[in-house]
Amino acid sequence: ELSEYLSHPEWLVKKWINDIGFIKAYDLINWNNTLPIFWFRVNTSLYSINSFKKYLDDNKIIFSQFDELKEFFKISKHQLIIKSEIFIKGFISVQDPSAGLVVNLLNPEKGDNIIDACSAPGGKTSYISEKIGRYDKILSYDIDKDRLKKLSSNLLRLKIPNVQTKLKDVTKDKLEKTYKMLLDVPCSGTGVISKKPDIKWRRSENNLHEMSSLQKNILWNAAKYILPGGVIVYSSCSIEPEENNFIIEEFLLSHPKFSLEPADLYISKKFTDSNGYMSTKPYKHNIDGSFAARLRLDD
Repeated sequence: ELSEYLSHPEWLVKKWINDIGFIKAYDLINWNNTLPIFWFRVNTSLYSINSFKKYLDDNKIIFSQFDELKEFFKISKHQLIIKSEIFIKGFISVQDPSAGLVVNLLNPEKGDNIIDACSAPGGKTSYISEKIGRYDKILSYDIDKDRLKKLSSNLLRLKIPNVQTKLKDVTKDKLEKTYKMLLDVPCSGTGVISKKPDIKWRRSENNLHEMSSLQKNILWNAAKYILPGGVIVYSSCSIEPEENNFIIEEFLLSHPKFSLEPADLYISKKFTDSNGYMSTKPYKHNIDGSFAARLRLDD
Protein backbone atom coordinates (compact mmCIF):
# COMPACT_ATOMS: atom_id res chain seq x y z
CA GLU A 1 0.00 0.00 0.00
CA LEU A 2 2.85 2.39 0.83
CA SER A 3 4.49 1.60 -2.49
CA GLU A 4 1.34 2.41 -4.46
CA TYR A 5 0.34 5.48 -2.43
CA LEU A 6 3.79 7.10 -2.53
CA SER A 7 4.84 5.84 -5.99
CA HIS A 8 7.96 3.83 -5.16
CA PRO A 9 8.85 0.27 -6.26
CA GLU A 10 7.62 -2.29 -3.76
CA TRP A 11 10.97 -4.10 -3.56
CA LEU A 12 12.73 -0.86 -2.61
CA VAL A 13 10.14 0.12 0.00
CA LYS A 14 10.43 -3.33 1.61
CA LYS A 15 14.21 -3.08 1.55
CA TRP A 16 14.27 0.33 3.23
CA ILE A 17 11.81 -0.75 5.91
CA ASN A 18 14.04 -3.74 6.60
CA ASP A 19 17.26 -1.67 6.56
CA ILE A 20 16.28 1.47 8.48
CA GLY A 21 12.81 0.85 9.92
CA PHE A 22 9.36 1.99 8.90
CA ILE A 23 9.49 5.57 10.18
CA LYS A 24 12.81 6.46 8.53
CA ALA A 25 11.77 4.68 5.33
CA TYR A 26 8.53 6.69 5.30
CA ASP A 27 10.47 9.95 5.86
CA LEU A 28 12.90 9.06 3.08
CA ILE A 29 10.11 8.29 0.61
CA ASN A 30 8.35 11.56 1.45
CA TRP A 31 11.62 13.44 0.92
CA ASN A 32 11.98 11.82 -2.50
CA ASN A 33 8.50 13.05 -3.42
CA THR A 34 9.11 16.70 -2.49
CA LEU A 35 10.51 19.39 -4.76
CA PRO A 36 14.30 18.94 -4.94
CA ILE A 37 16.63 21.41 -3.24
CA PHE A 38 19.42 22.71 -5.44
CA TRP A 39 22.65 24.08 -4.00
CA PHE A 40 25.36 26.21 -5.57
CA ARG A 41 29.06 26.36 -4.72
CA VAL A 42 31.11 29.52 -5.14
CA ASN A 43 34.27 29.02 -7.18
CA THR A 44 36.47 30.85 -4.68
CA SER A 45 39.47 30.88 -7.01
CA LEU A 46 37.53 33.34 -9.22
CA TYR A 47 34.84 34.87 -7.02
CA SER A 48 34.38 35.67 -3.35
CA ILE A 49 31.63 34.44 -1.05
CA ASN A 50 30.82 38.04 -0.09
CA SER A 51 30.51 39.03 -3.76
CA PHE A 52 27.99 36.25 -4.28
CA LYS A 53 26.02 37.34 -1.23
CA LYS A 54 25.91 40.89 -2.58
CA TYR A 55 24.78 39.61 -5.99
CA LEU A 56 21.94 37.68 -4.37
CA ASP A 57 20.92 40.64 -2.20
CA ASP A 58 21.01 43.05 -5.14
CA ASN A 59 18.78 40.71 -7.14
CA LYS A 60 16.44 40.11 -4.18
CA ILE A 61 17.15 36.37 -4.17
CA ILE A 62 16.52 34.61 -0.87
CA PHE A 63 19.39 32.38 0.19
CA SER A 64 20.94 30.44 3.04
CA GLN A 65 24.48 29.11 3.53
CA PHE A 66 25.45 25.61 4.54
CA ASP A 67 26.81 25.94 8.07
CA GLU A 68 29.81 23.61 7.70
CA LEU A 69 30.82 24.68 4.17
CA LYS A 70 30.34 28.40 3.63
CA GLU A 71 30.95 28.17 -0.13
CA PHE A 72 27.61 26.34 -0.52
CA PHE A 73 24.35 28.26 -0.93
CA LYS A 74 20.72 27.23 -1.16
CA ILE A 75 18.78 29.83 -3.11
CA SER A 76 15.18 30.52 -4.08
CA LYS A 77 15.58 31.06 -7.84
CA HIS A 78 17.97 28.43 -9.13
CA GLN A 79 16.91 28.72 -12.79
CA LEU A 80 17.67 32.43 -12.72
CA ILE A 81 21.16 31.72 -11.38
CA ILE A 82 21.88 28.96 -13.93
CA LYS A 83 21.15 31.45 -16.73
CA SER A 84 23.11 34.28 -15.10
CA GLU A 85 26.38 35.80 -16.28
CA ILE A 86 28.17 34.74 -13.08
CA PHE A 87 27.28 31.09 -13.79
CA ILE A 88 28.35 31.33 -17.43
CA LYS A 89 31.67 32.88 -16.34
CA GLY A 90 32.34 29.96 -14.00
CA PHE A 91 31.98 31.88 -10.75
CA ILE A 92 29.51 29.33 -9.36
CA SER A 93 28.52 25.70 -9.93
CA VAL A 94 25.59 23.49 -9.07
CA GLN A 95 26.78 21.16 -6.32
CA ASP A 96 25.23 19.58 -3.25
CA PRO A 97 27.00 20.01 0.11
CA SER A 98 27.24 16.23 0.44
CA ALA A 99 29.79 16.31 -2.39
CA GLY A 100 31.72 19.01 -0.58
CA LEU A 101 31.86 16.88 2.55
CA VAL A 102 33.35 14.01 0.54
CA VAL A 103 36.10 16.33 -0.72
CA ASN A 104 36.80 17.54 2.83
CA LEU A 105 37.09 13.92 3.93
CA LEU A 106 39.85 13.50 1.33
CA ASN A 107 41.49 16.59 2.90
CA PRO A 108 43.23 17.93 -0.24
CA GLU A 109 46.06 20.32 0.60
CA LYS A 110 48.45 22.54 -1.31
CA GLY A 111 51.25 20.49 -2.81
CA ASP A 112 49.12 17.35 -3.19
CA ASN A 113 48.99 15.45 -6.46
CA ILE A 114 45.60 13.78 -6.48
CA ILE A 115 43.79 11.21 -8.60
CA ASP A 116 40.03 11.52 -9.06
CA ALA A 117 39.46 8.09 -10.53
CA CYS A 118 35.75 8.26 -11.48
CA SER A 119 35.66 11.96 -12.08
CA ALA A 120 33.09 13.04 -14.69
CA PRO A 121 31.24 15.38 -14.77
CA GLY A 122 33.81 17.01 -12.50
CA GLY A 123 32.08 18.68 -9.57
CA LYS A 124 34.38 17.15 -6.97
CA THR A 125 37.41 17.57 -9.24
CA SER A 126 36.83 21.31 -9.45
CA TYR A 127 36.37 21.65 -5.68
CA ILE A 128 39.60 19.70 -5.10
CA SER A 129 41.36 22.11 -7.45
CA GLU A 130 40.24 25.07 -5.34
CA LYS A 131 41.53 23.36 -2.21
CA ILE A 132 45.01 22.49 -3.45
CA GLY A 133 45.69 25.57 -5.56
CA ARG A 134 45.43 25.99 -9.28
CA TYR A 135 48.90 24.70 -10.15
CA ASP A 136 49.14 21.39 -8.28
CA LYS A 137 48.29 18.41 -10.47
CA ILE A 138 45.02 16.50 -10.50
CA LEU A 139 44.60 13.41 -12.66
CA SER A 140 40.98 12.76 -13.60
CA TYR A 141 39.94 9.42 -15.04
CA ASP A 142 36.69 8.20 -16.52
CA ILE A 143 35.67 5.22 -18.63
CA ASP A 144 33.36 7.15 -20.98
CA LYS A 145 34.61 9.51 -23.72
CA ASP A 146 31.43 11.60 -23.73
CA ARG A 147 31.56 12.04 -19.97
CA LEU A 148 35.20 13.12 -20.24
CA LYS A 149 34.18 15.72 -22.83
CA LYS A 150 31.57 17.04 -20.40
CA LEU A 151 34.21 17.12 -17.67
CA SER A 152 36.59 19.10 -19.90
CA SER A 153 33.79 21.52 -20.79
CA ASN A 154 32.99 22.11 -17.12
CA LEU A 155 36.66 22.66 -16.27
CA LEU A 156 36.93 25.16 -19.12
CA ARG A 157 33.93 27.12 -17.82
CA LEU A 158 35.41 27.15 -14.32
CA LYS A 159 38.84 28.17 -15.70
CA ILE A 160 40.62 25.30 -13.96
CA PRO A 161 44.06 24.71 -15.53
CA ASN A 162 45.58 21.96 -13.39
CA VAL A 163 43.51 18.89 -14.34
CA GLN A 164 44.75 16.25 -16.77
CA THR A 165 41.99 13.98 -18.06
CA LYS A 166 42.54 10.40 -19.20
CA LEU A 167 40.30 7.62 -20.47
CA LYS A 168 40.68 4.76 -17.98
CA ASP A 169 38.78 1.66 -16.90
CA VAL A 170 39.57 1.76 -13.19
CA THR A 171 38.36 -1.82 -12.72
CA LYS A 172 41.44 -3.13 -14.54
CA ASP A 173 43.71 -0.44 -15.99
CA LYS A 174 47.06 0.51 -14.52
CA LEU A 175 46.99 3.86 -12.71
CA GLU A 176 49.68 6.25 -11.54
CA LYS A 177 50.86 5.82 -7.96
CA THR A 178 49.54 8.45 -5.57
CA TYR A 179 49.13 9.43 -1.92
CA LYS A 180 45.54 10.60 -2.32
CA MET A 181 42.79 9.17 -4.48
CA LEU A 182 39.06 9.81 -4.69
CA LEU A 183 36.84 6.95 -5.83
CA ASP A 184 33.36 8.37 -6.38
CA VAL A 185 32.03 5.09 -7.70
CA PRO A 186 29.11 4.46 -10.07
CA CYS A 187 26.13 3.48 -7.93
CA SER A 188 22.36 3.00 -7.75
CA GLY A 189 21.87 6.68 -6.89
CA THR A 190 19.24 6.03 -4.21
CA GLY A 191 20.49 9.05 -2.25
CA VAL A 192 19.46 11.47 -5.02
CA ILE A 193 16.01 10.21 -6.02
CA SER A 194 14.41 13.58 -5.25
CA LYS A 195 16.49 15.09 -8.08
CA LYS A 196 16.35 12.05 -10.38
CA PRO A 197 12.96 10.44 -9.70
CA ASP A 198 13.19 8.05 -12.65
CA ILE A 199 16.10 6.25 -10.97
CA LYS A 200 13.80 4.32 -8.66
CA TRP A 201 11.97 2.78 -11.61
CA ARG A 202 15.16 1.92 -13.49
CA ARG A 203 16.71 0.02 -10.60
CA SER A 204 16.13 -3.54 -9.43
CA GLU A 205 17.60 -5.84 -6.81
CA ASN A 206 19.73 -7.39 -9.56
CA ASN A 207 21.06 -3.92 -10.46
CA LEU A 208 22.11 -3.49 -6.84
CA HIS A 209 24.17 -6.69 -6.93
CA GLU A 210 25.69 -5.71 -10.30
CA MET A 211 26.66 -2.30 -8.91
CA SER A 212 28.20 -3.88 -5.84
CA SER A 213 30.35 -6.15 -7.99
CA LEU A 214 31.49 -3.21 -10.14
CA GLN A 215 32.32 -1.12 -7.07
CA LYS A 216 34.43 -3.92 -5.60
CA ASN A 217 36.38 -4.27 -8.82
CA ILE A 218 37.08 -0.53 -8.85
CA LEU A 219 38.20 -0.36 -5.23
CA TRP A 220 40.30 -3.55 -5.31
CA ASN A 221 42.17 -2.41 -8.43
CA ALA A 222 42.62 1.22 -7.34
CA ALA A 223 44.07 0.15 -3.99
CA LYS A 224 47.13 -1.26 -5.79
CA TYR A 225 48.21 2.26 -6.67
CA ILE A 226 48.16 3.91 -3.25
CA LEU A 227 51.60 4.69 -1.87
CA PRO A 228 52.42 3.74 1.75
CA GLY A 229 50.88 6.31 4.08
CA GLY A 230 48.43 7.33 1.37
CA VAL A 231 44.63 7.32 1.43
CA ILE A 232 41.65 6.38 -0.70
CA VAL A 233 38.29 8.00 -0.12
CA TYR A 234 35.57 5.68 -1.39
CA SER A 235 32.24 7.46 -1.89
CA SER A 236 28.83 6.97 -3.42
CA CYS A 237 25.48 8.77 -3.70
CA SER A 238 23.74 5.57 -2.62
CA ILE A 239 22.24 4.89 0.80
CA GLU A 240 22.34 1.10 0.37
CA PRO A 241 24.70 -0.83 2.68
CA GLU A 242 25.41 -3.31 -0.14
CA GLU A 243 27.17 -0.48 -2.02
CA ASN A 244 28.72 1.17 1.00
CA ASN A 245 29.77 -0.27 4.37
CA PHE A 246 29.41 -3.90 3.26
CA ILE A 247 32.03 -3.26 0.57
CA ILE A 248 34.37 -1.43 2.95
CA GLU A 249 34.11 -4.18 5.57
CA GLU A 250 34.94 -6.84 2.97
CA PHE A 251 37.81 -4.72 1.62
CA LEU A 252 39.38 -4.26 5.06
CA LEU A 253 39.19 -8.00 5.74
CA SER A 254 41.02 -8.78 2.51
CA HIS A 255 43.46 -5.83 2.73
CA PRO A 256 44.86 -5.90 6.28
CA LYS A 257 47.40 -3.16 5.56
CA PHE A 258 44.56 -0.68 5.09
CA SER A 259 42.63 0.81 8.00
CA LEU A 260 39.56 3.02 8.32
CA GLU A 261 40.26 6.54 9.52
CA PRO A 262 37.34 8.06 11.47
CA ALA A 263 35.47 10.53 9.29
CA ASP A 264 34.88 12.89 12.19
CA LEU A 265 38.60 13.80 12.12
CA TYR A 266 37.86 15.70 8.90
CA ILE A 267 34.15 16.60 8.87
CA SER A 268 31.49 17.44 11.45
CA LYS A 269 30.28 14.55 13.60
CA LYS A 270 26.71 15.28 12.57
CA PHE A 271 27.52 13.79 9.16
CA THR A 272 29.23 10.65 10.45
CA ASP A 273 28.02 7.41 11.99
CA SER A 274 29.22 5.30 14.89
CA ASN A 275 31.35 3.12 12.58
CA GLY A 276 33.53 5.99 11.42
CA TYR A 277 31.91 6.52 8.01
CA MET A 278 30.56 9.70 6.48
CA SER A 279 26.83 9.17 6.08
CA THR A 280 24.27 11.78 5.05
CA LYS A 281 20.56 11.06 5.08
CA PRO A 282 18.19 13.33 3.12
CA TYR A 283 15.40 13.14 5.71
CA LYS A 284 17.86 14.00 8.50
CA HIS A 285 20.33 16.47 6.97
CA ASN A 286 18.23 18.04 4.18
CA ILE A 287 20.94 17.33 1.60
CA ASP A 288 21.57 14.42 -0.77
CA GLY A 289 22.07 10.96 0.66
CA SER A 290 25.69 9.87 0.43
CA PHE A 291 28.37 7.66 1.93
CA ALA A 292 32.15 7.89 2.17
CA ALA A 293 35.01 6.04 3.87
CA ARG A 294 38.61 7.20 4.28
CA LEU A 295 41.03 4.28 3.96
CA ARG A 296 44.72 4.62 4.86
CA LEU A 297 47.53 2.31 3.76
CA ASP A 298 50.09 1.61 6.51
CA ASP A 299 53.53 3.23 6.11
